[in-house]
Amino acid sequence: SDPAFAEALRFRDGKRRFDAVWSICKGKMTCEDSAADENDELSKGKPSKHNHGGCGNVQPSIRRKGLALLGT
Repeated sequence: SDPAFAEALRFRDGKRRFDAVWSICKGKMTCEDSAADENDELSKGKPSKHNHGGCGNVQPSIRRKGLALLGT
């Protein structure tokens, strides 16, 4: 769905992949809904993808210490 996230998942090295995904996800503080553009010219003939929605809740602050993740 997100091109930057898809690119981060392509890394074969686990530590490098973890760092790439971590850098993308650490800035997201709310559970957001992915709103699709209704007037997109490229998607007129295609069926729409199922939207899982977002709850809108504030996400916890998570700190990384080595490979351990600590929720605060």
